[in-house]
Amino acid sequence: MIETKKKTSQRSKTVLSALATKNRKSKASEPTARKIKHSQQPGEKAIQQELRQCKLELERTQRTLKQTINKFNKAEEIQAQSSMILEEVISCAGGPVFSVDKNYCYTSFNKNHADTMKELYGANIEIGHNLLEYHTNPDDRRYAKKYLDQALKGKTVFIESYAGNEAQSRRYYEIAHYPFRGQNNKVKGVTIYARDITELKIREEENLRISRTLKTLSNSNQAMMHATNETEYMEEVCRNIENDCGYAMVWIGLAENDKKKSVRPVISAGFENGYLENAKISWADNKRGRGPTGTAIRTGNASLCRNMLTDPKFIPWREEAIKHGYASSIALPLNAGDKPFGALTIYSKMPDAFAKDEVKLLAELASDLAYGITAFKLRAEQIKTEKALRESGEQLMHANE
Repeated sequence: MIETKKKTSQRSKTVLSALATKNRKSKASEPTARKIKHSQQPGEKAIQQELRQCKLELERTQRTLKQTINKFNKAEEIQAQSSMILEEVISCAGGPVFSVDKNYCYTSFNKNHADTMKELYGANIEIGHNLLEYHTNPDDRRYAKKYLDQALKGKTVFIESYAGNEAQSRRYYEIAHYPFRGQNNKVKGVTIYARDITELKIREEENLRISRTLKTLSNSNQAMMHATNETEYMEEVCRNIENDCGYAMVWIGLAENDKKKSVRPVISAGFENGYLENAKISWADNKRGRGPTGTAIRTGNASLCRNMLTDPKFIPWREEAIKHGYASSIALPLNAGDKPFGALTIYSKMPDAFAKDEVKLLAELASDLAYGITAFKLRAEQIKTEKALRESGEQLMHANE
């Protein structure tokens, strides 16, 4: 019994001792636990703060992306609207208007431009096809590319152009090249506006020629006063016409009363180079007398060849005329009273070069020329007669002695 109590007492002591030791260890570990707990709190806050920052950055990125998408959509919408407006402007424009991309391919054109390309080059143009390939005239193709390239670099280009195929038609145009831009303000292509100024250029050229012809009239009148003989006078008049009016060649032919009714060239100025020697022109009513010169002498009226390539009456001289670069001509009769004795013939490098008002002035010049030639002939005859009378008188004086 006593033994049992001792054992129970010892066990109780052991348990109490163990509990005391555990309490001491527990108390010793409390500061460490508090330290660990304390050290973990700042890390969690940092992580939470970083998460909040990431969330905010993500929200900002989403907003920026949304704004960018909206801007892109708006830019596409504006670009689409601009393209629609451009196409509407092109379709409604009165003159030829069209646009091409950076590869010179059509993106739009109006009916006027399509009709113009048909007239100038015989082309049936299509969207997506290269503009330059329709230019059958190599010079036109080269110049078109030159100015398109300048516009594709962002430059607005204004030019005057004489365009077309000789076999079709050639006309004058005033042309404006405007670069149009896409996203990032980069040049996307070129819009071209053209205005046909052919009639204006023709009027300007006519006015210029009339001014030059008036100058020639004045100079030719001066030549009559300064010349000492018929040949010198005719040479001066031909030079004046060539220099002042800018014609390719001028010549004066006199009508012969031989069997062939030949026209004899006596004076020429400009690029002749053997043309007249081989022309064998007549004023008879045959194939070599139905050209401008023979007709003017035979009828006493001005005669024109507006286009040497197409006028059937000019066939005998066509080949040589082309070699010399002639394209049209006018012949004006030189009349003594009502009888023609020759013709003043003028050649141009341009077809249909003689306008109505200029023809009137040239006819006046030819009339003055004919008067001058006749006056010099009469003066020569008078001098010859006076000389003969003087010699006859001297002979009579010697005979009386």
